Amino acid sequence: MYTAKQFYDHFQVNYFDYKQSNNEFLLSRSSKAMEKLCKDIVGYDEKSYKRAIKIDVRLTYLMAVDTLFELVFALLPDKKGNLRDKEIVSTLSSGKQYYSELREYVNNRESRFDILKDQVNYTGGKSCTALRYIFYDGLFETEHEKEIVESVDAISEALKFFGKEINENRDELNAYKHGLRVVPFFNTMSFKDPKTGKGLEIDMSESISFLTENKSERTIHAKPLDYKKDIALTIYVTHLINNIIALRQRQLTTAKNFQTSISALKKTSLDEARKSNIQMGNFKLNLPIA
Repeated sequence: MYTAKQFYDHFQVNYFDYKQSNNEFLLSRSSKAMEKLCKDIVGYDEKSYKRAIKIDVRLTYLMAVDTLFELVFALLPDKKGNLRDKEIVSTLSSGKQYYSELREYVNNRESRFDILKDQVNYTGGKSCTALRYIFYDGLFETEHEKEIVESVDAISEALKFFGKEINENRDELNAYKHGLRVVPFFNTMSFKDPKTGKGLEIDMSESISFLTENKSERTIHAKPLDYKKDIALTIYVTHLINNIIALRQRQLTTAKNFQTSISALKKTSLDEARKSNIQMGNFKLNLPIA
């Protein structure tokens, strides 16, 4: 039987950071080193390869956020306030998705995530909000109480930010996950006024595009690849995931002198991580379907 303890013990919290570390390393390589590495790749081009790496940075970040919300959703107390730590394996393996509930939550409508602000009870008469229970399970009356309270406030804001990120970029994530099948790798995009002949050309070499379609129009979405920001945000998400996992390892272990590392998250840290390093913004081009 695969138990909750085994799940928490063997969960690789730094999986996404390892991937980002590899990506960052590749982006720092010289042209000579890259050419040697890619000698067997058909039609190798350094610029397109580094663009592909930046796309993988973006995918890794969005997948990290996806994992964070899967864990949070799985650990939400039930309607009676019962804790669900030990049900984590069956909950995650059932494949129940959080998407619709998160969409309501980030738009300030009623959702399952509303329980995050409710009180839950522990044995021994202790109680705290569900949000604190998920990210600081069992930490009471420590010398770091002030930092924990401030961190819970910061996490509450962070979940709204990351929730909007994954909700608003779901089409982008799906484009990456499904092999970029409808993504034209534009290097430039040109527009011309048919009356005046005046044109505008946009450099797309540091962006990625993908196509969505409904009954009335097709939309080309162009997103800049800000890999430095995506890496910084991935690290922040990993700290959140680590708090969820590490404290549950501690709760379930019988080992003496068990040591774990817990993060106190700050709002200023998220503000710093989400700063843009590029000038290009997102844009959409709507094309009516005749």
